[in-house]
Amino acid sequence: MKKIIPLALSLLTLALLLSPVSAAKKASHKKAAPAKPAGPTLPGQKVTFPTKDGMVLTGQFVPPNGHLTFLLLHGVGSSKGEWAAFATRLAGEGYGVLAYDGRGHAESAMQAGQKLSWRKFRSTGTDNEWNQMQNDVDAALVFLSSAGVQSSSVAFGGASIGANIM
Repeated sequence: MKKIIPLALSLLTLALLLSPVSAAKKASHKKAAPAKPAGPTLPGQKVTFPTKDGMVLTGQFVPPNGHLTFLLLHGVGSSKGEWAAFATRLAGEGYGVLAYDGRGHAESAMQAGQKLSWRKFRSTGTDNEWNQMQNDVDAALVFLSSAGVQSSSVAFGGASIGANIM
């Protein structure tokens, strides 16, 4: 009996660890839902800021009230709206928040009058759109600096591709 309990717990742990992998494999074969713009539940004011290569990114900004400011980037195929509940809670506690739509997503999908979609991003070459998203974080930091937020007071949060970009 004493040997059965640890074995059962080990199998349960293994099953729990593998189930997200299995679910992710199944989900990766499905088409991603189109990105949706943030709903009215995302706190703060709508802001835009330019990138080095001329994109204009759109976000929601809540200035800090004596606390850190969180820079939040969503997952692939999503939008800043995925942070609504978390951003609302942070803002309610006095933290600053800048959640923005990454290039090719939701309200940050226009460049020089052309629609840009993350679905058509190249993955080769050093100037590909995925790499340019890293420069977009710098543009967000420039925006925060212009709003009076010191870089030492910024915390980063990302989901999916947003975590890889940050």
